[in-house]
Amino acid sequence: MKNAGKQGGGGGVSEAYFKDLEDALNKLTNDFGDHKDDTQRKFLHTQGELNNKASKDDLLDLENRLLDKIKEMIQALFNQFADKNETRKKIASLEKNIKNLYDLLMQRQDQNNDNADDAMFTKKPLQGNSCASCEKNILNLYGQ
Repeated sequence: MKNAGKQGGGGGVSEAYFKDLEDALNKLTNDFGDHKDDTQRKFLHTQGELNNKASKDDLLDLENRLLDKIKEMIQALFNQFADKNETRKKIASLEKNIKNLYDLLMQRQDQNNDNADDAMFTKKPLQGNSCASCEKNILNLYGQ
């Protein structure tokens, strides 16, 4: 628009000024059309990619994978708790072992009681306890 603002001899705007404006308008119109076509082409390309990504097969596959993960999580949750019958068996085994241990302790205590003497009258020499009346050595003196 080199002749912008220049007036002709008759007091009006020159014809070259209108020609420059018309050329600039045509250039803007062409640029807008190109931009519109490019934008539409990109939009269609993006829409096509979205349609391909969100196909029904992909959605079903995603749903199946999610369901499988949920099932695995539920199974892991159930595996955290012991089976009722197995727990009962282990408790019964533990009770049996405790009873055996108690029986062994009671048997050992009975054996120790056989060696223990209950003395009412004792003397204490340098080497151990002995009965004051019979001079018999007293083992495991409880002093009851």
